[in-house]
Amino acid sequence: MSLGDGMYLATVIVDEDCVFSMNDGDWISYILTVTLLNEDSSVFKSFEVHRGDAIVLPQGTPTKPADVQYTYTFDKWIGYDYENGMTATQDVTFTASFKATVNQYTVT
Repeated sequence: MSLGDGMYLATVIVDEDCVFSMNDGDWISYILTVTLLNEDSSVFKSFEVHRGDAIVLPQGTPTKPADVQYTYTFDKWIGYDYENGMTATQDVTFTASFKATVNQYTVT
């Protein structure tokens, strides 16, 4: 509720896992979600980080089944800055990218 002159009256309920603050009348969550998607947009992993913390990618990589023409190997998470690392500033999603290797067959 606005009290005028840019002042607001607010009730805040905070549990041990989440803290909020007021910024120009908008609530900002300090717990953010990092989502890792498979190439088909299904969720590979999702985890929470605190705003301002480094985003540390978890162990494990997605897989993509081979087909008649190619075998696929996980390459990287599209959107993640491997060179500089990343800090959590908002919810973020990264998508798996794969390298394709042409299958070779021997006919006898």
